Amino acid sequence: MDTKKLMATFAILIIALGIAGYAYASWYTYLYIEGTVNTGELSVAWSIGEEWDTEPENKDFSHIEGEIVGNILYVSVCNAYPCIDYYLEIDINNTGTIPVHVYFGELTGEFPGTVEIEDLPEAAPLQLHPGEAWYGIIHVHLDQEAEQGETYTFSMEVLVIQWNMLPEQP
Repeated sequence: MDTKKLMATFAILIIALGIAGYAYASWYTYLYIEGTVNTGELSVAWSIGEEWDTEPENKDFSHIEGEIVGNILYVSVCNAYPCIDYYLEIDINNTGTIPVHVYFGELTGEFPGTVEIEDLPEAAPLQLHPGEAWYGIIHVHLDQEAEQGETYTFSMEVLVIQWNMLPEQP
């Protein structure tokens, strides 16, 4: 091959690459996007409803009471009596704009009997969408070993987190 033909081919190749580079540079531009992302609000309101027990009306001396402090539910059976069932209504309302998961922690405190949260779904955790509410009943049964006239207290943490998060493990 002739040197002139080789040089001409090389020059044409350089010119073609230059034109392609110029065309690409002319079409290439920066794209700026501005926007706002709102993730929603996690907000839950919970409260205590009615309280009752199975004592006969003419012998109704003991009672159950509950108090909510932060995310801790405190329950007391006052002036206790053996073999009585006590009930305490609680409700949790999702007042935010995102779904939430509700986890009920372990009971702390010692008492002679059993505690059950009625109306809890079998699949944990409890999930509430915005505007939804859950109504449950804490059922306390004192065994025959319970001391008459005593006050038995226990507490339980109620953890509420956004639906797509997992609770922190200790």
